[in-house]
Amino acid sequence: MGISWLSRGRTRMLSCTENWDIWGRFCDLDMVRSSGFNSFYGGFTRSKGKPSAGRKTIAMRREVISKTPGIVKTLKDSGMHVITYVWTGGFDRKYHDEASAEKFKGEFVGPPPTWIRDVKDYVRACYVNPDWIEEVASDVAVQMTEGGSDGIFFDVLVPLNHCVCKHCQAKFKEDTGLDLKSMPMPAFSEPAMDQTSGEGWSAQERIDFSSKDYRDYFFWRMDTFIDFFRQVRKRVEDLTGRRPVCVGNFHSSHPEYVYCITLAAGVLDGVYFEEGVNYPPNSLVYAFKAGGAAMPGAAPLVVTRVAEAIPTPSMQKVALAEGVAFGGYFTPWGYYIHESDDLEDATRQCNEFFAEHEDMLADQSDLANVALIQSLTSDIFYWQRERPAVRAMSVFLTDLHTPFEFLMAENGLDAERLGKYALLVLSNTGMVSEADLATFRAYMDAGGKIIATGDEAFCFDETMKRRDNRPEHKNLFYIAGCPEREFTDNRIIGPDYFCEFATPSGELAETIQRHATPPMIETSARTSTSINLTESDEDILVHMVNLHVNMRLSQLFIRLDRDVSLRVRVPGGVKSATLLSPDIEGGSGPIDFTQNGDYVELKIPEVKHYVIVKLQK
Repeated sequence: MGISWLSRGRTRMLSCTENWDIWGRFCDLDMVRSSGFNSFYGGFTRSKGKPSAGRKTIAMRREVISKTPGIVKTLKDSGMHVITYVWTGGFDRKYHDEASAEKFKGEFVGPPPTWIRDVKDYVRACYVNPDWIEEVASDVAVQMTEGGSDGIFFDVLVPLNHCVCKHCQAKFKEDTGLDLKSMPMPAFSEPAMDQTSGEGWSAQERIDFSSKDYRDYFFWRMDTFIDFFRQVRKRVEDLTGRRPVCVGNFHSSHPEYVYCITLAAGVLDGVYFEEGVNYPPNSLVYAFKAGGAAMPGAAPLVVTRVAEAIPTPSMQKVALAEGVAFGGYFTPWGYYIHESDDLEDATRQCNEFFAEHEDMLADQSDLANVALIQSLTSDIFYWQRERPAVRAMSVFLTDLHTPFEFLMAENGLDAERLGKYALLVLSNTGMVSEADLATFRAYMDAGGKIIATGDEAFCFDETMKRRDNRPEHKNLFYIAGCPEREFTDNRIIGPDYFCEFATPSGELAETIQRHATPPMIETSARTSTSINLTESDEDILVHMVNLHVNMRLSQLFIRLDRDVSLRVRVPGGVKSATLLSPDIEGGSGPIDFTQNGDYVELKIPEVKHYVIVKLQK
């Protein structure tokens, strides 16, 4: 990425929210500095809630910066990186004169997403409009030159803005030779789904992506969305003489957003997912794995909320641990930490542990003999009505204690790379290109195994044309339906959320275990203890995260996993084994092990929140 502090194991970012300014919390910078963070993003350009940090005019932004001097400088002087905030999808009409509003606004087909409809006076802008590009770039430049920011956090991103303004019409004609207004536009704002947390999806009319014109339009719209950031970045560099750090707010539940990340390497500096309401004991493994696969080399940042009040200290520690264990970082909301000294202490304890071991963590890559493959275009074009099933499969594999690497079909699949895996898993992938199908056939001919769930897996080619015959091979195993969805829908069982975790079972679990051979890990760990394997040239790390935490403040609860046996496949053996954990006094200590054939055998006395077993090669 070119930004070393946004790489794996190095980023410890605190996410600000508007609540900071509303409640006058900007003065509490000692908390930010002392909680173990090395970077921070926030809207330092708001004044007591009038107006939002993202919707200011440039003149208003300058005024507020002048009234709140030193905030960013104080943080930067303490050694932190600071990224400030701007809305990119639109603006608040109240704070723009009529001429500016008319110049910036787009001309859209269909109603906006529900969340936009709920924002009074919000006007959607067009990413192709050169006036809007200049406005956003100038806003970023002011925040960098006058506000002291290192870069920008782009919020309110809607990649598929179906704008038909004069700028879009002219560019579409120039790029494709087609008439934009003749395209079979959807009657709503997002082709796969509205941003309504599932509300109304089943009522939406299915898009016919067998239309080449619409597929061309879709890819064109994605390209123009990324080109918006490319042009903003170049213009900011022209205005400031500095390279801005650019991060966008995406959502992993929407395959369109993840697809944009595959296009954004070199344009954006990192992956940031806002995950709604999804704290432990719910798992965020998909966001971390998919983000790293979509933009190789990036360390995904993930932020989410709890449904009630604020997280407990144990929930906070587990969320932070899961991020690092699976290749990214969980970034907590700032106002949570303001409300609880215990949360601040828990966060500091984890961040100090990550900082102590950041060089080791940053040098790691996933180690597995199973690959989970996502086709984003299949999830967009074929399966439009629900969140991608691969999200559920990532949790299923994790709960099965089957380490896996995550691959994006859009980044290219080749038989040589696939040959390192004993098993490939594709979750409800209805659409597979002829080129990828040929690669899969070569992989299976060489002895590799493939599991595909979904009643129409592999049934459509890249044009959404149904194949005459479903592909068959002795090493291709179809699983009816999507049992991974059924599992994750009922993963936590009992009368309340502090009870028990279901164990993956049935045909899918049995087929995975039969073909993921030889197993990388054998363990007595509970289902709720997530395990990931990573390696560097010097060592192999076994990351163990205990997700058995409550979601109710009335029961401060985490269930320890004790006397956990581990057998880790390490052909050639290891020189030493070390136990590392923020829960251990002193942070680390040696652990006994034995070498039994290709396996290292150990027993972990206790997994409270997070344990790393470091096996030195």
